[in-house]
Amino acid sequence: MNATPTIDLSQAPVVDAHCHGFTRDSLTTAAPDRWLDRITFMGMCLDSSFSADKSLSKIVPQMTESTLLALKARRLLADLLDCEVDEVADCRREALVRDSQAYIVRLFTSENVAGLFVDDGYPLPRIPSAEFAKLVGVPVHRVVRIEPLIETARRATAGLNALVEKFSELLHKAADDPATIAYKSIIAYRTGLDVTIPDRTTVQSSYANWRESGWQESRQTSKAVRDHLLNITLDIARERRLPLHIHTGGGDPDVLLEHARPSLLSPLLKSRMSQPVVLIHCGYPWIEETAFLASIYPLVYVDLSVLSPWNTIFIERALELFLGMLPAGKLLHGSDEASEPELIWLAAHLTRFALERVLTKAMDQGYLTPDEAETIGRGILADNALRLHGLA
Repeated sequence: MNATPTIDLSQAPVVDAHCHGFTRDSLTTAAPDRWLDRITFMGMCLDSSFSADKSLSKIVPQMTESTLLALKARRLLADLLDCEVDEVADCRREALVRDSQAYIVRLFTSENVAGLFVDDGYPLPRIPSAEFAKLVGVPVHRVVRIEPLIETARRATAGLNALVEKFSELLHKAADDPATIAYKSIIAYRTGLDVTIPDRTTVQSSYANWRESGWQESRQTSKAVRDHLLNITLDIARERRLPLHIHTGGGDPDVLLEHARPSLLSPLLKSRMSQPVVLIHCGYPWIEETAFLASIYPLVYVDLSVLSPWNTIFIERALELFLGMLPAGKLLHGSDEASEPELIWLAAHLTRFALERVLTKAMDQGYLTPDEAETIGRGILADNALRLHGLA
């Protein structure tokens, strides 16, 4: 019997459907000997958290040397930079200082990274899409995070009606930006994913409580207001023909983890079945819930960031779950890079490698032909995201 051929996705382009911006200054001023710490999940999340004790970051280096992603990243980068492993930090620093753009282009070219979908809500102030595209050398598309717009509208207005009007105006203005391809919400960080459709009286009462608390964020004060504003976002997203990305599952220590399970979104998804919604971070660690939701709601999509790159040797098992249950056209590659460009490069490398192995296994078991497997692999790496966001 002839052996099943293996699939080769080495030439497939990669579009990172969920990452964050950075600047040349942020890259060159960060401590060069801590770059590996900053690409670990612990290190990145401590840096991005507003509530975590920053002094705890001194613990991170002790953990890095036993973190699989960091160990692999150091070896891969040594190969790319043609240096010894113990020279990587210095060689990387030299390359960034000499020509940051050339270094990033070298990274991205080696993994055929062809485009980025950038969440503009972190870091702040927002990095303009054209400025970021010039630095990274690939097309950059803007995903508009609604929470900074809510804060802008709240500070600029007095009263619920004015807040809603201003917020709606800001959503439309953002959609007018040619770079904009989607809205995004991190309501899981604010009041939770159990989003309702509150009545007017409840929203007014919530606004009053929120204001009287000095704008302290809690489920007891601002939940109904934020639920209402998310529903308004969905209305405008439908009007402007934009998908909505929603953070699901874990994140940095600021997330309301007990209210972040993707299954909590089920009532909202049911009420909005005709609109495309992307479940960011695939609801990790509740990936089975995400797989189920995307299997029953026709326009629910799954972003694989956090799973890749940080789950390393588990990525293949998770892909087997999603590919085994979902139409593969619903899966979007992403990295959730929020610290260093190497995370975009690493996620592309690890997702491609895992897809090749999982799709080869599917061919071996008779589920796919080689052509079907390659089409699915290319779809997950780039084509699905481009198609969903009108960029195909």
